[in-house]
Amino acid sequence: MIYTITLNPSFDQTIICENFQINKLNRALETRRDIGGKGINVSKIVKVLGGKQQAHGLLPQKGSEEFLESMLKAGLEHSFVLVPQKMIRTNLKIIDQATEEFTELNQAGPELAEENLDLLVEKLLKVVSSDDLIVLSGSIPTNFPAQTYKNLIKIFKQQACKVILDVDGRSLQESISAAPFLIKPNLFELEQLVGKKITSLAEIEQATNPLLDQGIEHILVSLGSKGSFYSSKQEKIYIQPLKVEVKSPVGAGDSQVAAFAYGIENNLPIQEILKLTCATSTAMVQTTGTTAPELEQIKQLIPQVKLDQFDELAVQKTGIF
Repeated sequence: MIYTITLNPSFDQTIICENFQINKLNRALETRRDIGGKGINVSKIVKVLGGKQQAHGLLPQKGSEEFLESMLKAGLEHSFVLVPQKMIRTNLKIIDQATEEFTELNQAGPELAEENLDLLVEKLLKVVSSDDLIVLSGSIPTNFPAQTYKNLIKIFKQQACKVILDVDGRSLQESISAAPFLIKPNLFELEQLVGKKITSLAEIEQATNPLLDQGIEHILVSLGSKGSFYSSKQEKIYIQPLKVEVKSPVGAGDSQVAAFAYGIENNLPIQEILKLTCATSTAMVQTTGTTAPELEQIKQLIPQVKLDQFDELAVQKTGIF
């Protein structure tokens, strides 16, 4: 089973326009409203892939009826801790079709009593078992300590669960020593971890090695339009990007996490997993908002994905920047 944990869920309001201008009246060509939060996005994709998922988290009560109705329509299993007198945040996504520029304005979300997190953990410990996958992703309530995810990793590792971590900033930095099963930083987040600018695949590989030495088993570095880089003690692989029309980058990284979790849950070979992460994220960017792509679309992309063993690239001193 794949359990996702979303501590700061949201409604994602996507607005599509042309030639967006600051300090001017802009008219929307299309708008849509989706349930969001990185863990929710992961659950959506796991569902599409045919995996077993259950979404957990802290859900402010104001707006929860609409949120849970959308979960039901999406066919997502869930078990949230409802937090009274708090409101679900709304994140704004503005997509300019003319310039292909993408702007986000995310609300911080409400402060929540940490006792709610204790209730969530208590509920989860009653259902998780060894080898289940726990996906920790997204922001935390602003009043929660930066060690929140680190503490959760330790708790679930004690249950012999595989913990996947997709967070940024201090939450990521604080959690490394707890050695999650997988981390999925983007290039900027990896640079923050190592404290220096990264300008080549060789430098990415070098940056991941100390993290692997701390006990992290898998690292998937997302590089946006330049593909992604996988690193483990066993092998290093560059996943080439697929060239497609991008409608929205929202949820692309979450799709990679979902595909990786699905692959591990189903004991797929690592190369098949990496092809699936690329195909799934590519399909995702071809959709609007955080709507999950169709399974058939993902399947059609898988044969197009090309993987390069890093050793071959290293000999040629090939970079992508």
